[in-house]
Amino acid sequence: MYLHTPITVAVIAIPALLGLVLPAAQAQEPAVPCEKNAAYRQFGFWIGEWDMFNSEGRLVGTNRIEKLLNGCLLLEHWTSARGGEGNSIN
Repeated sequence: MYLHTPITVAVIAIPALLGLVLPAAQAQEPAVPCEKNAAYRQFGFWIGEWDMFNSEGRLVGTNRIEKLLNGCLLLEHWTSARGGEGNSIN
């Protein structure tokens, strides 16, 4: 009797391969980890449009914070009252 015929190899190998592949597929991270994991949302309070004032109450600039790349990146757009502009990525 031959144990290593193509059919017996397939009968033995396919379940073994499925045992390796299926758990790995189930253990994958979510497609949008930054949206699903609370650790990535710690700066969520910052998102929006903000007016910036000095200690005397005068407007010194504006800030717009937006979420990009499925929540994995925050982009800051700032403009000073004097016309300066800039961006930051967090």
